[in-house]
Amino acid sequence: MRFDVYSYSNQGGREYNEDSCSYQINGNSGLFVVADGLGGHQFGELASATVCSTLVDSWTGSFDNAPAEWLNNRIYNSNQAVLSLQ
Repeated sequence: MRFDVYSYSNQGGREYNEDSCSYQINGNSGLFVVADGLGGHQFGELASATVCSTLVDSWTGSFDNAPAEWLNNRIYNSNQAVLSLQ
């Protein structure tokens, strides 16, 4: 399988863009993450980048036959990583 990946983000009239996106492809599977930086909040760009990296870096190419559980656990871990930045 071949993946073509494109991304586009618009800062929406703000001074800088706080949104992040990331992906990882492993064979015939892919993980694609988009995180909204909540423009106007302090360090939104760091929070969104942390969410993307936490999810993508923890993916091994499969969801161990339980994708909802995998995602729930990784979202929890991402949230903990963002909270630790405070």
